[in-house]
Amino acid sequence: MKLTARQEQFAINLFKGMTQRQAWVEAGYSNNYSIAIVDTHASVLADSDKIKVRLKELREPTVTTATMEVSEKREFYAEIKRNGKEETITRLRATDYDSKLARHYEETPVWQDNRQWNIIVQGDEARKKVYKLLSGERPKEG
Repeated sequence: MKLTARQEQFAINLFKGMTQRQAWVEAGYSNNYSIAIVDTHASVLADSDKIKVRLKELREPTVTTATMEVSEKREFYAEIKRNGKEETITRLRATDYDSKLARHYEETPVWQDNRQWNIIVQGDEARKKVYKLLSGERPKEG
């Protein structure tokens, strides 16, 4: 029961609250017909089993990790780890994320400073002092 792109858009438009007529036209179906014909086609499509199933899917609340508490996320990822049917990479990512939540290790940013400094030195005396500084000599006080 795969939907075409227009059928999917029609279902999404209905889900957004459009009328059947608006959803029909916005989904890309022809509106060169009379309003009565457009309304009939839109009504038939809206009453189809495919669209009803898709609307039901769209209306069901989805569980996302963004709305979960840390303990819920840990349980969610622990369940993925326990489920042997999942792909190995998914289990590894779940294990990694669970470890981060449990603070088994902290990711620390690695800072790398690639800046370049250009120093313009004028005069032989100043140039000698800069070379001494760069070679590690400490300037004499006084």
